[in-house]
Amino acid sequence: ERDTALLSGSYQFAFPNMDVQGTVTIDGDVHEIQNATAWFDRQWAYGSPEILDPKAGASTAAWLWIGTPLNEASTAAISLWDMFIDGTRRSFATILDEHGVQTNYLVNLRYEQIWTSERTGNSYPRKIHVSVPSADLMMSFQAMFDEPEFDHGQQMINGCQSLSEMTGTYRGVPIERHVIVDMIGNLCG
Repeated sequence: ERDTALLSGSYQFAFPNMDVQGTVTIDGDVHEIQNATAWFDRQWAYGSPEILDPKAGASTAAWLWIGTPLNEASTAAISLWDMFIDGTRRSFATILDEHGVQTNYLVNLRYEQIWTSERTGNSYPRKIHVSVPSADLMMSFQAMFDEPEFDHGQQMINGCQSLSEMTGTYRGVPIERHVIVDMIGNLCG
C-alpha cells in the first residue's frame, strides 16, 4: 500500500522531532516548556496548478495536515495528508520510523461530528479516525475547541487549526498526546 506517485511535484522538508525548551505566554500566564518535541516543516510548489493559481479553481482545493511523533522517544513520526481537489480525495502519510527510514502509505480516514462555519460556509470535522493497516497504526483525534476557524477573506487561506487530543496505537504500543490538526478550505463540503 505504498504510493510514491502522490507526492510527485511536491516539495517538503521536515525536522519532525526537534528538542524544545522555552516559555509560552497565554493570557499573561507564562508556561515553561521542558523536554518537549516540536515539528518544523516547509512545503511548496504542490505541483498542481489548481492549488497554485487562484484563476485555475483554487477555491475547490482543501486539505488536512497532521504532523506528530508516534512514540515516546520521538524517534518515529508521521506526516499525514488528506487532499481534496476538484472532487478527488487523496489520503496518504509519510512515516519516519525509529531507524530513520521514510515510507509513504495510503491511509483510511473517517470524519465525524462535522460542523459548518457561518462565516465561510466551510465544513470541518471535530473528530477524525485514521488507520494505516500496513504500518500497524491507528489514531483518533478529538478537537478541544468548538469552532477554531480562521478567516482572512480569501478562500485559499481560510481554514481551521484545532488543538486536538490524539489517542491510538503504533505497532501495538499506545500513543496519547496533544496535536494541532491543520485544515485548509472546505474539507468536508
